[in-house]
Amino acid sequence: MNILFVQTNVFSDYASGVPRVTYNLGKHFTQEGLQVAYFSFANKDHIDAEHGTLYHAKEAGGVNNKVNFNELKKCILEFKPDRVINQMPYEHKLRNTLAEFGAVYNFKLIGCIHNSLFA
Repeated sequence: MNILFVQTNVFSDYASGVPRVTYNLGKHFTQEGLQVAYFSFANKDHIDAEHGTLYHAKEAGGVNNKVNFNELKKCILEFKPDRVINQMPYEHKLRNTLAEFGAVYNFKLIGCIHNSLFA
C-alpha cells in the first residue's frame, strides 16, 4: 500500500506538532512494510526523508500558489497513492483539491484533525 501525507508545514522530525506526528507516522508505516511519501507545501528548510520519499513545493506561497498544486499533482501521478492523509483538513483549497484528485486518481482521502488545548 502507498500512503501519501500532505501538509503545509516543513517536513521535520524535530519540529513540534504536525511535522513531528507526520514524521513518526511515516516511520511507523515504513517499518510495517508500507510505501510512504510526503508532500509539503513549504518550499525549503526540510530534513531528508529517512523513511519514505519527500516531495515539496517548488515556489513560495504554499497553498496560495497554483504552481505548488501542480507539483502536488505530479507527486500523485508519480507515487500513485492508495491513501492520502491530509494533515491540514482546515485548509479549504487543499481539502477541495485533494477531494477532486481523489475522485480522478482513485485514492482514499483521510483528513487528520490535529487539536491542541492551546489552539
